[in-house]
Amino acid sequence: MNSAHIVSITIRKAGHTEPTRLHAAELRADHGIVGDEKAGRSPKRNLNLIAAEIHAHLSIGGQPALPGELGEQIIVRGLDLSRLPQGTRIAIGSDVVIEITLPRTGCAITRDIDGPADIHPDRWLGVMARVMRGGRVWAGDSIRVLAVTEAA
Repeated sequence: MNSAHIVSITIRKAGHTEPTRLHAAELRADHGIVGDEKAGRSPKRNLNLIAAEIHAHLSIGGQPALPGELGEQIIVRGLDLSRLPQGTRIAIGSDVVIEITLPRTGCAITRDIDGPADIHPDRWLGVMARVMRGGRVWAGDSIRVLAVTEAA
């Protein structure tokens, strides 16, 4: 598969410390992934995305990071998230549209991560996004940039 696509979808259910990997998920506008403990908490932080190409180089205590272990919900391949400015709109599958709102900053989960030395830490943690139009997404769904615009 050469085009940009979803590699992995994970959530953290309320009361659980381990991420749950999903084959498909329902995304709700201005909410996030249905069933995720952080869904609905912040309009600018509905989703947490990271590039597979960078995720593959991250480790915790010397061990490769597994999907969802870093708090990310969606891992994508073939799309350089670090180069997309806030306000960029992205289509996922046939229905969902998200908008990049913020670069991802560190948290307790990411404190002990070792990232690639040649990439600035502000870039390898991924991005936060708002769900503009909800729908169902599947691992393997295509991703395409709709518009690259700076947020106001």
